[in-house]
Amino acid sequence: MPHLAFAISDLRNAVAQNGVVFDTITDCLVLVVYLSVGLGFPKREVYRATTSYASLTDELRSRVPARAFDRIAHTDNRAKVRRPEAWVRAT
Repeated sequence: MPHLAFAISDLRNAVAQNGVVFDTITDCLVLVVYLSVGLGFPKREVYRATTSYASLTDELRSRVPARAFDRIAHTDNRAKVRRPEAWVRAT
């Protein structure tokens, strides 16, 4: 549990300093990735979850009109997914 408290404290500070807003499902993925690593989940599993999410959003992008996808995941989805993938690899 101490890991969770530190992870939440760090996240709160980052949100307060950077004005982060969680308004898409991808933003929630970033939060889950951050907390999972903070709780000690195996990096391999966390990384696999991020790559699976990236594959699923790519599939969604190919199956729905671009305007619909952009309303669900926003236009910066791929960039947002790459950041936690890189962060997990670096930690």
